[in-house]
Amino acid sequence: MRFLRLQLPLLLTALAGLIPISAFFISENATRVVWMKDRLEKYMIIIASFAILLGVVNVVQSNIRKIERRQKGWPYGAFLLAGLLGMAFCGIMGAARIGPFQGIGYTPDGGRTPFQYGAEFMFSPLQAT
Repeated sequence: MRFLRLQLPLLLTALAGLIPISAFFISENATRVVWMKDRLEKYMIIIASFAILLGVVNVVQSNIRKIERRQKGWPYGAFLLAGLLGMAFCGIMGAARIGPFQGIGYTPDGGRTPFQYGAEFMFSPLQAT
């Protein structure tokens, strides 16, 4: 039972990590390794998107509960949700290229989009603490 709960997931994770690493160092002529790497990258994108969705839902649910009950630190939860919704709004509008939201990086003239502004001046400083 220990094998199925601990060792098997670790083994699968190690194999999933070794395939892209080995494909990086092996030439393009090794078609099996390149095929596995390409297929695994497609699966990783799907898994990562579901993981992000699950994480956002978890953050929203736990912080809404904290705000409703006025638990310790609830203003921080409100600020977190406001930032999450603001960045999500800027990202979605930037991807749709609506109004001043022309992409999620830099504008063609070199200016920052609202999403890039938030990432540079809010997210990056918060990571430094």
